[in-house]
Amino acid sequence: MIGKGKLDALDAYKLAVDGFRMYGWKDLGLDQNKRGINSFFESDTEKWEVLIGFFSDSEFEIRCRSIWKLNKDSKTFGEKLIQKVNVSEPRFDFILNNNGSFEVKTTNQIPHEDGFMDLIRASVIDNIDAYESYSSLFRNLPNETKFKSNYQELNYVEELTPTSSLK
Repeated sequence: MIGKGKLDALDAYKLAVDGFRMYGWKDLGLDQNKRGINSFFESDTEKWEVLIGFFSDSEFEIRCRSIWKLNKDSKTFGEKLIQKVNVSEPRFDFILNNNGSFEVKTTNQIPHEDGFMDLIRASVIDNIDAYESYSSLFRNLPNETKFKSNYQELNYVEELTPTSSLK
């Protein structure tokens, strides 16, 4: 370890592995040389993977990555949409990777040993929540033309919805 209570990347990795096992994460893909943890998750609507990496002695990275991929027709429009989402959600880095998978990335400082797992767990939950909040939007992207017409209809309906009622 480096300093009192401060963890280096390898110690943080080992502590995270033990902590996640304590939380019930059984099927962990582990790479001690790269200090990476990989696990698959499932909701009612989809499956995705969570990757946690301790690549430096000061930071760790969390990525939620979709198992599904956007098709070629939807990828260009998805990339434009990602740019807008990134502006509105500055705490996270939303990505469509080269394979067409949707990712949400968070980078944080490695916390001190006291409260380590609470902070790591909270960071993972925040990342998963951000992933889930946008995943269905990207997963269900039809071709660009159909999405634009649905979006325009939605905006039109929102304009007609009263925001206050008269008494």
